[in-house]
Amino acid sequence: MTADLGIIHSASLWLELHGENAIAEARIMAAEMRAKGDRNGADTWLQIIVAIEELQRMPSGLPS
Repeated sequence: MTADLGIIHSASLWLELHGENAIAEARIMAAEMRAKGDRNGADTWLQIIVAIEELQRMPSGLPS
C-alpha cells in the first residue's frame, strides 16, 4: 500500500466521490495539471491513481 497517508486519504475520498469512474477522473486531473505545466501536481495525481487502484484491489476497499 502507498505509504503517504495524504495520498491514501485523497484516493479514498476521490473513490467515494467518483466510484468506478475515479481513475478516469483522476487521469483527467493529471492531464490538466500537466497541461498547465504543474509537474508536481500531475505527479501527485498519478500517485492518487496508484492508490485508487490499490484500494480497489482490497476486499474491504480500505487499508487494514
